[in-house]
Amino acid sequence: MPDVVRCLKCGSAMDSFFDTSATCLACGGTWIPASALLSRLGEATGRKVEDDLARLFAMASRATSLRCPACPSAGMSAVRVRGIELESCSDCRGVFLDLGEAERLRAWRPRHASASFGAAANALDGPGGIVLDLLVQLLASVIAA
Repeated sequence: MPDVVRCLKCGSAMDSFFDTSATCLACGGTWIPASALLSRLGEATGRKVEDDLARLFAMASRATSLRCPACPSAGMSAVRVRGIELESCSDCRGVFLDLGEAERLRAWRPRHASASFGAAANALDGPGGIVLDLLVQLLASVIAA
């Protein structure tokens, strides 16, 4: 991944926190590298999840105009998971959520997610930490179903 991660939506530099997420301070978009997502999702489900995630993202409903910050030649595809649209890289499987999607993910949490999840991650990983942990819970709920 490049030293400076650029926002997929507005092109501004994004703050990066320990390779777990990058949040755009200009538009609020959040980039989550596949390595962070797979690691946390594997911990949450207690199993290897690469194939589950690949199947989920294979259901992508449409290609988008966004380009992946980790593999700029790769396009992004949108998939709707429990009413929340995620944009995923077709090559590395990193995920981007714009501010509206991140807000819908935060709204999903009180009804569906563990209350203890996220506080420590938010402190350690910055603004994107809570989004990463909520995304893990969302995807884990689909994989477990």
